[in-house]
Amino acid sequence: MIDYESEITINRPVGKVYRLASDVTRLDDWTDMTNTHLISGQNGKVGSQAETTIKMGPMKQILVFQMTELDENRRLGFKTVSKGSVEWDADFTFEPQGPSSTRMVSSGQIRLNGLLKLFERLMAGEVRSGEAKELVKFKELVEGGKYLQLKGPSAAERPQGKESCPMTSGSQMGYLIPADPLGAGISRREGRYQREWRGEW
Repeated sequence: MIDYESEITINRPVGKVYRLASDVTRLDDWTDMTNTHLISGQNGKVGSQAETTIKMGPMKQILVFQMTELDENRRLGFKTVSKGSVEWDADFTFEPQGPSSTRMVSSGQIRLNGLLKLFERLMAGEVRSGEAKELVKFKELVEGGKYLQLKGPSAAERPQGKESCPMTSGSQMGYLIPADPLGAGISRREGRYQREWRGEW
Protein backbone atom coordinates (compact mmCIF):
# COMPACT_ATOMS: atom_id res chain seq x y z
CA MET A 1 0.00 0.00 0.00
CA ILE A 2 1.30 3.44 -0.94
CA ASP A 3 0.20 6.38 1.21
CA TYR A 4 0.56 9.92 -0.05
CA GLU A 5 -0.23 13.46 1.07
CA SER A 6 0.51 16.83 -0.48
CA GLU A 7 -0.88 20.33 -0.22
CA ILE A 8 -0.94 23.59 -2.11
CA THR A 9 -2.29 27.11 -1.72
CA ILE A 10 -4.51 28.31 -4.55
CA ASN A 11 -5.25 31.98 -5.14
CA ARG A 12 -8.95 31.55 -5.58
CA PRO A 13 -11.93 31.45 -3.15
CA VAL A 14 -12.70 28.09 -1.63
CA GLY A 15 -16.06 27.81 -3.41
CA LYS A 16 -14.46 27.99 -6.85
CA VAL A 17 -11.68 25.58 -5.90
CA TYR A 18 -14.14 23.07 -4.51
CA ARG A 19 -16.44 23.35 -7.52
CA LEU A 20 -13.77 22.24 -9.96
CA ALA A 21 -12.29 19.56 -7.69
CA SER A 22 -15.69 17.93 -7.17
CA ASP A 23 -16.46 17.84 -10.91
CA VAL A 24 -15.64 14.26 -11.88
CA THR A 25 -15.92 15.06 -15.58
CA ARG A 26 -12.92 17.43 -15.27
CA LEU A 27 -10.50 14.99 -13.60
CA ASP A 28 -8.78 14.27 -16.92
CA ASP A 29 -7.79 17.95 -17.10
CA TRP A 30 -5.49 17.85 -14.08
CA THR A 31 -4.79 14.21 -13.19
CA ASP A 32 -3.15 11.29 -14.99
CA MET A 33 -6.58 9.78 -15.57
CA THR A 34 -8.01 9.44 -19.08
CA ASN A 35 -11.47 8.74 -20.48
CA THR A 36 -13.11 9.47 -17.13
CA HIS A 37 -16.90 9.36 -17.36
CA LEU A 38 -19.89 8.85 -15.11
CA ILE A 39 -21.54 5.44 -15.23
CA SER A 40 -24.15 5.96 -12.51
CA GLY A 41 -25.61 8.72 -10.38
CA GLN A 42 -25.17 12.47 -10.78
CA ASN A 43 -21.92 14.37 -11.02
CA GLY A 44 -20.92 15.80 -7.65
CA LYS A 45 -23.29 13.57 -5.66
CA VAL A 46 -22.43 10.98 -3.01
CA GLY A 47 -22.86 7.47 -4.39
CA SER A 48 -22.18 8.44 -8.00
CA GLN A 49 -19.71 6.19 -9.81
CA ALA A 50 -17.26 6.87 -12.60
CA GLU A 51 -15.00 4.77 -14.77
CA THR A 52 -11.48 5.86 -15.69
CA THR A 53 -8.20 4.60 -17.08
CA ILE A 54 -4.96 5.14 -15.18
CA LYS A 55 -1.40 4.28 -16.08
CA MET A 56 0.85 2.56 -13.57
CA GLY A 57 4.29 1.96 -15.02
CA PRO A 58 3.93 0.10 -18.32
CA MET A 59 0.37 -0.99 -17.58
CA LYS A 60 -2.98 0.70 -18.05
CA GLN A 61 -5.76 -0.16 -15.65
CA ILE A 62 -9.46 0.56 -15.93
CA LEU A 63 -11.08 1.14 -12.57
CA VAL A 64 -14.42 2.25 -11.19
CA PHE A 65 -14.53 4.65 -8.25
CA GLN A 66 -17.35 6.05 -6.17
CA MET A 67 -17.80 9.40 -4.49
CA THR A 68 -18.05 8.51 -0.81
CA GLU A 69 -17.91 11.84 0.95
CA LEU A 70 -19.15 15.28 0.09
CA ASP A 71 -19.01 18.24 2.48
CA GLU A 72 -19.39 21.38 0.39
CA ASN A 73 -16.34 23.65 0.41
CA ARG A 74 -14.68 21.44 3.04
CA ARG A 75 -14.08 17.87 1.95
CA LEU A 76 -14.67 15.22 -0.68
CA GLY A 77 -13.64 11.60 -0.98
CA PHE A 78 -13.46 8.79 -3.53
CA LYS A 79 -13.07 5.04 -3.16
CA THR A 80 -12.37 2.31 -5.72
CA VAL A 81 -15.22 -0.19 -6.00
CA SER A 82 -13.82 -2.32 -8.83
CA LYS A 83 -11.34 -5.16 -8.45
CA GLY A 84 -8.12 -5.05 -10.41
CA SER A 85 -4.39 -4.43 -10.31
CA VAL A 86 -4.87 -0.92 -8.89
CA GLU A 87 -7.19 0.37 -6.16
CA TRP A 88 -7.25 4.05 -5.27
CA ASP A 89 -8.85 5.87 -2.36
CA ALA A 90 -8.56 9.65 -2.26
CA ASP A 91 -9.47 12.44 0.11
CA PHE A 92 -9.40 16.19 -0.54
CA THR A 93 -9.82 18.89 2.08
CA PHE A 94 -10.28 22.62 1.53
CA GLU A 95 -9.54 25.41 3.98
CA PRO A 96 -10.13 29.12 3.28
CA GLN A 97 -7.08 31.31 3.72
CA GLY A 98 -8.93 34.58 3.61
CA PRO A 99 -11.59 35.59 1.05
CA SER A 100 -9.55 34.80 -2.07
CA SER A 101 -7.16 31.99 -1.18
CA THR A 102 -7.59 28.28 -0.39
CA ARG A 103 -5.38 25.62 1.15
CA MET A 104 -6.04 22.28 -0.56
CA VAL A 105 -4.74 18.99 0.82
CA SER A 106 -4.73 15.80 -1.25
CA SER A 107 -4.19 12.50 0.55
CA GLY A 108 -4.97 8.87 -0.09
CA GLN A 109 -3.85 5.32 -0.64
CA ILE A 110 -2.99 3.31 -3.71
CA ARG A 111 -3.06 -0.46 -3.38
CA LEU A 112 -1.32 -2.59 -5.98
CA ASN A 113 -2.40 -6.15 -6.58
CA GLY A 114 -1.05 -9.06 -8.57
CA LEU A 115 2.28 -8.58 -10.32
CA LEU A 116 2.27 -4.83 -9.71
CA LYS A 117 2.54 -5.43 -5.96
CA LEU A 118 6.11 -6.67 -6.52
CA PHE A 119 7.05 -3.17 -7.66
CA GLU A 120 5.30 -1.27 -4.86
CA ARG A 121 8.46 0.04 -3.21
CA LEU A 122 9.94 1.13 -6.50
CA MET A 123 6.76 2.95 -7.52
CA ALA A 124 6.06 4.66 -4.20
CA GLY A 125 8.27 7.68 -4.89
CA GLU A 126 6.85 8.12 -8.38
CA VAL A 127 3.29 7.95 -7.07
CA ARG A 128 3.91 10.59 -4.37
CA SER A 129 5.72 12.87 -6.80
CA GLY A 130 2.93 12.44 -9.33
CA GLU A 131 0.21 13.33 -6.84
CA ALA A 132 2.07 16.52 -5.87
CA LYS A 133 2.46 17.50 -9.53
CA GLU A 134 -1.27 17.03 -10.07
CA LEU A 135 -1.98 19.66 -7.42
CA VAL A 136 0.29 22.10 -9.22
CA LYS A 137 -1.56 21.41 -12.46
CA PHE A 138 -4.89 21.86 -10.64
CA LYS A 139 -3.72 25.22 -9.27
CA GLU A 140 -2.76 26.41 -12.76
CA LEU A 141 -6.11 25.32 -14.11
CA VAL A 142 -8.16 27.03 -11.39
CA GLU A 143 -6.16 30.23 -11.47
CA GLY A 144 -6.72 30.46 -15.21
CA GLY A 145 -3.11 30.83 -16.25
CA LYS A 146 -3.38 28.18 -18.96
CA TYR A 147 -5.11 28.00 -22.31
CA LEU A 148 -6.68 24.84 -23.65
CA GLN A 149 -5.89 23.87 -27.22
CA LEU A 150 -9.00 22.24 -28.53
CA LYS A 151 -9.92 20.60 -31.80
CA GLY A 152 -13.26 22.10 -32.61
CA PRO A 153 -16.06 21.94 -35.16
CA SER A 154 -16.22 23.90 -38.35
CA ALA A 155 -17.17 27.57 -38.37
CA ALA A 156 -20.75 26.63 -39.24
CA GLU A 157 -20.95 24.40 -36.16
CA ARG A 158 -19.55 26.93 -33.70
CA PRO A 159 -21.93 29.09 -31.61
CA GLN A 160 -22.76 32.31 -33.44
CA GLY A 161 -21.09 35.41 -32.10
CA LYS A 162 -18.26 33.52 -30.36
CA GLU A 163 -14.75 34.27 -31.50
CA SER A 164 -11.98 31.69 -31.71
CA CYS A 165 -8.37 31.70 -32.87
CA PRO A 166 -7.45 29.25 -35.63
CA MET A 167 -4.19 27.45 -34.84
CA THR A 168 -3.82 25.33 -37.98
CA SER A 169 -5.18 25.31 -41.50
CA GLY A 170 -6.94 22.67 -43.55
CA SER A 171 -9.51 20.17 -42.33
CA GLN A 172 -7.98 19.88 -38.84
CA MET A 173 -8.64 23.12 -37.02
CA GLY A 174 -7.63 23.91 -33.46
CA TYR A 175 -8.98 26.76 -31.37
CA LEU A 176 -7.55 28.45 -28.31
CA ILE A 177 -10.18 29.10 -25.70
CA PRO A 178 -9.28 30.63 -22.32
CA ALA A 179 -9.32 27.98 -19.61
CA ASP A 180 -12.28 29.15 -17.58
CA PRO A 181 -13.28 25.95 -15.79
CA LEU A 182 -15.46 27.74 -13.30
CA GLY A 183 -17.73 29.39 -15.83
CA ALA A 184 -16.77 32.99 -15.05
CA GLY A 185 -17.52 35.02 -18.13
CA ILE A 186 -18.59 32.03 -20.23
CA SER A 187 -22.21 31.50 -21.06
CA ARG A 188 -23.82 28.14 -20.38
CA ARG A 189 -24.13 27.57 -24.13
CA GLU A 190 -20.45 28.33 -24.76
CA GLY A 191 -19.42 26.15 -21.83
CA ARG A 192 -21.41 23.31 -23.33
CA TYR A 193 -19.71 23.69 -26.71
CA GLN A 194 -16.31 23.76 -25.04
CA ARG A 195 -17.04 20.43 -23.37
CA GLU A 196 -18.53 18.94 -26.54
CA TRP A 197 -15.39 19.78 -28.49
CA ARG A 198 -13.32 17.97 -25.88
CA GLY A 199 -15.60 14.95 -25.98
CA GLU A 200 -16.81 15.35 -22.40
CA TRP A 201 -20.54 15.59 -23.16
